[in-house]
Amino acid sequence: VLPAALAEDFQRHIQNALSTGAVQLYEYTLEIDGRINYYEARIIKIAEQRLVAIVRNVSQRKMLEEDLIQARKMEAIGRLAGGIAHDFNNILGGLLTGLSLLETTAGAQHQRDIEDMKGLAFRGADLARQLLGLGRRGKHVVRPVDVGRAVRETTAVFAPTRRDVSVELS
Repeated sequence: VLPAALAEDFQRHIQNALSTGAVQLYEYTLEIDGRINYYEARIIKIAEQRLVAIVRNVSQRKMLEEDLIQARKMEAIGRLAGGIAHDFNNILGGLLTGLSLLETTAGAQHQRDIEDMKGLAFRGADLARQLLGLGRRGKHVVRPVDVGRAVRETTAVFAPTRRDVSVELS
């Protein structure tokens, strides 16, 4: 037994099949026991006021289609992340080269700052490697991160600017 709105739609498809002779495809959903079920009905005219309706539960197919769409989205995100990581790695390579050259000419008072900046660049390179792994479906190493240390190292770079740097963690 179909709800009234679905029954009206189904009846309209039956009338179309009888009047035009064209096969009618009708897709609808029904909630049964709290679950949404997907159905597909094909209504076929076989004689002057006679027809056959074939109704199939296509819930499994719909779920597989949704899974495939999700997998394709994840693959696209992985490719995008890989492309961004590749570009980011190139930028970091140039930055590290520049810092190495600066290190050879800078005075002793700037060596600590240069080392801090190189450390941040290497952390960025590590992040880029992780993104490249995602893009290539590679193996990932999951390890704990000392967030406090990462924040201290990052804010240390801004200390020479004599600007107030505040960090809020929630």
